[in-house]
Amino acid sequence: MKMKNTSLQVKISVTFILMTILIMAILGAVFYANTTSTLKDSKQKELSAVGIETANKIERFIFERSGDIKVLSESRLLSTKEVSNVNKLFFLNNVMETYKTYNGIFVTDLSGKVILSTGMVPDFKTILPEITGETPYISELMTNLDGSKIILFSRPLLDETGRKVGAVAECMQLDAISGIIKDVTIGETGFSRLDIIGPRGTAYEFSGKAIAPEELENYIVETRTISNLDPSQSRWQISTYQHKDEAYKIIDDYLNYLLIVSVVTIVLFSFLSIILSKIITEPVRRLMDKMNQLIRGNRKSGLPVGMKDEISSLTLSFDLLLEQLNFLMQMVLEKTGEAAYMASINDNIKDLFETIPNGIITIDAKGFITSANKSATQILNLNTGETLDISIYDQTSSELQDFFTILANGLKNDRKYRGEIMYIPDGRWRSSRNP
Repeated sequence: MKMKNTSLQVKISVTFILMTILIMAILGAVFYANTTSTLKDSKQKELSAVGIETANKIERFIFERSGDIKVLSESRLLSTKEVSNVNKLFFLNNVMETYKTYNGIFVTDLSGKVILSTGMVPDFKTILPEITGETPYISELMTNLDGSKIILFSRPLLDETGRKVGAVAECMQLDAISGIIKDVTIGETGFSRLDIIGPRGTAYEFSGKAIAPEELENYIVETRTISNLDPSQSRWQISTYQHKDEAYKIIDDYLNYLLIVSVVTIVLFSFLSIILSKIITEPVRRLMDKMNQLIRGNRKSGLPVGMKDEISSLTLSFDLLLEQLNFLMQMVLEKTGEAAYMASINDNIKDLFETIPNGIITIDAKGFITSANKSATQILNLNTGETLDISIYDQTSSELQDFFTILANGLKNDRKYRGEIMYIPDGRWRSSRNP
């Protein structure tokens, strides 16, 4: 109800502002939903890329260990009998010191008996056929004598003739991979975790950051399986985590930015709406001013509206109508003045008509006396009320017969009489129509 009583300019301004708010809300919601989905997908792709990179590093690390065991198996230093065991051990110790990824390297004969070793030798009886086999071998995850987790790499040891004389094996510490996992950084809260899942469940896990399991619900995660590793019975899985608050901070920043842009846009459009509504309603206001002036009696046309639209055309039409009204009013005033002037003349003629000493009568086209002054009624012995009932063609009365005959001839033949002498008997004459 209050809105109905407000001005047109306020209604237009409020309408534009509400439309702007509605449009900004719809567009903002659509943009926010699309952008949020895009940013979330982008964050998942970022975590996936980090996981792929980490998996590739681990694959390269395992591949390098396979390369190390290949170099050892092809080394003539270990297969040549002329080289002392002291020199062979010195060579193996240098390998361990150089790479720092092994906690034991050993050489067996064809029966699987250890004939040369450095570091710790695991219990490999269950996998002895694989170690002494004809092909390279990578073991499942094993537990060493000291409780550490290792993976054993072995290859056949060949002499200078290419004949198999035994096997060489290296025990890679699984903790050596921890450096790769620890080096993964994604912002301040991101980290990676390696899970090795064997046939009996998770056999090993290492996380780059100590996080309670229940806290992981507040993290987004992207998981990738390392598929290019042997043995195939175990599944190596890289999981990349980042806290939702940090990962989606860009979404919160975008929301704040969107809100600021929306508020600025709404304020800007509000000012534009006020200006536009004033431009639209100004011609209407001028037209109302013209009408108010007309109501107050000021019929002068106002200034032309400086726009070329429907409202200006309406105002121009109103101006033309006002000019015609002024013209008509002027004519009415003139006619009214003429009528008053003629009425005044008629009054003066009537006074003159009544006071003149000569008798004067008027006759219409049918021959009836329409008026007679006082002198005429006295001369003709007539009453004022009888003049409209007397006809000059009435032949029933003889008192004024000669007078009526002259009048009838003059009216019928368009003749003029002057100085005619006639006798009018004394006494009151009455019309035959009103005896």
